[in-house]
Amino acid sequence: MKKFMMTIAAAVIAVAASAQVYVGGSVGIASVKNGAADKTTTAFNIIPEIGYNLDDAWALGIKVGYQQGASLNAVEDMSANEDVKQFTVEPYARYTFAKLGPVSVFTDLGFSYQWSQLGVDNDAYKYNTYAIGVKPGVSVNLSKHFSFIAHAGFLGYKNSKCKLDGSKANQSYGLDFNATNLNFGLLYNF
Repeated sequence: MKKFMMTIAAAVIAVAASAQVYVGGSVGIASVKNGAADKTTTAFNIIPEIGYNLDDAWALGIKVGYQQGASLNAVEDMSANEDVKQFTVEPYARYTFAKLGPVSVFTDLGFSYQWSQLGVDNDAYKYNTYAIGVKPGVSVNLSKHFSFIAHAGFLGYKNSKCKLDGSKANQSYGLDFNATNLNFGLLYNF
């Protein structure tokens, strides 16, 4: 096990030495109150990200995230007091099409898979959600190594299917621009 961990560490250091790798992501915590049930639930998420800059305009990366607690956007008809667990994998290709000093405007073209569980025990609804599309964003270089990053909106196709009863929960395509699609993060550039 020690040899395996040392090999992984050496590989990360070798790739990072080329100064084209970035790591970061976002974390969040929220308190959601359901007025009808008069119940407050705490939710948290952690979405680490790693990427590789191919050149000044193109980068490849992946986000892997986990969320637990209340969520208002996992499925449209759920209430805020239900227990939710979500796991997300999202590889992407990032194209930067405008740079104005420390500010860069980009779009991520990607595919995402999300597994969600709504409820607990054997009565839990389990969803598989697939999406493909673009997410516009902006990056601000705070220093040589740190960048603030934000994404807003989604243009593409999403399909969600429930494992418990086989029904399709959500199937949509088009532009989705609302507060649930606004994400902020921080990246460290090697």
